[in-house]
Amino acid sequence: MTEDAFVRKVEETIAEGRLLAEGDRFLAAVSGGPDSTALLHLLCALRPKYRWSLAAVHVNHGLRPREAAEEERYVKELCGALDVPCFTAAVDVRSSLPVHGNNVQSAARSLRFQAFRDLSARWGSSIIALGHHGDDQAETVLMRILRGTGPGGLAGMRLSNELDGLKLIRPLLRISKRELEAYCARHSLSPRFDSSNASRSYFRNVVRLDILPYLMKFRPEAADSLRRVAELAADEDDFLDSLAREKLGGAAFSGGSVRCERAIICKEHPALQRRMIKIILNSLKLNESAVEFAKIETIRRAVAAERPTTLEIRISSGYV
Repeated sequence: MTEDAFVRKVEETIAEGRLLAEGDRFLAAVSGGPDSTALLHLLCALRPKYRWSLAAVHVNHGLRPREAAEEERYVKELCGALDVPCFTAAVDVRSSLPVHGNNVQSAARSLRFQAFRDLSARWGSSIIALGHHGDDQAETVLMRILRGTGPGGLAGMRLSNELDGLKLIRPLLRISKRELEAYCARHSLSPRFDSSNASRSYFRNVVRLDILPYLMKFRPEAADSLRRVAELAADEDDFLDSLAREKLGGAAFSGGSVRCERAIICKEHPALQRRMIKIILNSLKLNESAVEFAKIETIRRAVAAERPTTLEIRISSGYV
């Protein structure tokens, strides 16, 4: 892909997804890897055209001390060369592991986004640009298929979504990893590489290093196909969600509880019933495992039973 085509594709994604408007103020999350390095460089190139006020945010998770220090140094130097304000934060993932079930990735993500919230307040904007790209999207969809996702999960990552007061945007979601690496090479950028990405201790790395490349031996377009599935599923998911929310108009959402007459749910198709129940559970801000298919289906069958009786289901530690 030529430079002009690359830039045009990203600009079209930003416009179509309404990710940014002219004059917007926002932060770009920059780890120092190829994806976020290309993202920051490209946004800076577009900055004069759209009159954006852009700053970078870098979070040091303290997991790879030597590499992490080099990554932080690199991001600061890159920001200096691009004339971009740079905010940094250090978090202690290891000490927070017990709170997150000893899941390193979950703890790192939680602390990272807390840092994003703190630093976004300092910059005066709740918009955070992330470097997720098309290959990340393909991996996400494949992982969800292997875990038994429903149609909504096939939508993968969205071009934008809200998370605890932050607007997360992904301008590179239609760009491949190869295209980003080529962009870095064209502009003589020297991003850093995270050695943990080579560890097969994480399911995503197994999908990235083994499963997806194996599939692409037989279907070279497999990653592109998975990205297309995500886009189609996202559009259909948005439509069905809006319909389910409309059907839930008679439900009463109040604080930490929801009251809904079962007749409102029972009269709908099972596909809409599941979505209505998922919307109710999501409104309670439960963790992902509490909104899994098995629990949703148990609730749906109980609600739709012809001879209902009293039934108690523990959804999570704080909800029944």
